[in-house]
Amino acid sequence: MENNIALRIFSFAVLLMGAVFMIFGVVSQYRQFQVQTWAETKGNITHSDFVDDSEGGRLTIEYEYSVAGMRFQSTQLAPAFMLYNAREMANKYPVGAAVTVYYNPDNPEEAVLERQSAVTWVPIFVGALCLVIAAILFFVVQ
Repeated sequence: MENNIALRIFSFAVLLMGAVFMIFGVVSQYRQFQVQTWAETKGNITHSDFVDDSEGGRLTIEYEYSVAGMRFQSTQLAPAFMLYNAREMANKYPVGAAVTVYYNPDNPEEAVLERQSAVTWVPIFVGALCLVIAAILFFVVQ
């Protein structure tokens, strides 16, 4: 009986985790699709800092760009979570580099340098897998 309750709690936790992953993945995918229609302008990298660490490095980028005569700054690299090689990105975006900036025409403060986020399908897949596992566990408990 106690094993049954523990299994139900575990299956609910897996279900909840799957739902969170699915929501995160769908929102990230939607955001990436939105960015595809954004306008583009030229910009410049004003800050590029690579810090080497045990996880492969951290990168902080800041860039400025102009839209309709107004100047903006951003630190957003991609529309959604993005796995990247920080050292390669630091080399791609050195201080002073001219870059293409993709900005939201309805809100020019919103901008990115990369339109693609390579891992947007991963959370959807992981979430779906968790939901399947939760469903199997739930029916095993019955």
